Amino acid sequence: MDLIDAIRSWIQENRENVIEEMDSDVIDTTCNMNNMEAVSTEIGARLSAARGRKEKAELFLDFALRNDEYLKALKKTLEENGMPFGSD
Repeated sequence: MDLIDAIRSWIQENRENVIEEMDSDVIDTTCNMNNMEAVSTEIGARLSAARGRKEKAELFLDFALRNDEYLKALKKTLEENGMPFGSD
């Protein structure tokens, strides 16, 4: 299993905890990491229309799980916010 698959698997196994830890700052930091562009148009409008933090977190998490660069950035952001991953 490569690193991306390991990250994806861990996030899927810990989905509820990850969603509880995510807020707008985590999403913004993830998107801005490594000079990444703002969230794509695909998800940007949906995030803006989300009704609350949890819905926004779920939408972003689903988006990140399909995009390797966002997934790596999300892992780093969550670790920097005190949520260690099981193994690297």
